[in-house]
Amino acid sequence: MPNLSEDNSKNLDKDEIRRAISKLSYEEALNSLELILNQLKKDDVRVDDLKRYYLQGKIYLEHCEKMLKIADQEIIEFSKDEFSE
Repeated sequence: MPNLSEDNSKNLDKDEIRRAISKLSYEEALNSLELILNQLKKDDVRVDDLKRYYLQGKIYLEHCEKMLKIADQEIIEFSKDEFSE
């Protein structure tokens, strides 16, 4: 998980967060998303943290969806190549 700790992420903008997350594998991003979801399940989440977790979670989710779409396209292309020979 990129260093998006409480102190650090308050100063990051969306583009910086996206750049950090874009370097992660699907598995790393999914694990980080799960950690955020666990934080959100706690009863004592402050509003500032809630906003930060929401933003980070949304970006992790977008990254995971993008990675899955890329994998899907690669499988389709591979399948086309296999059947065209």
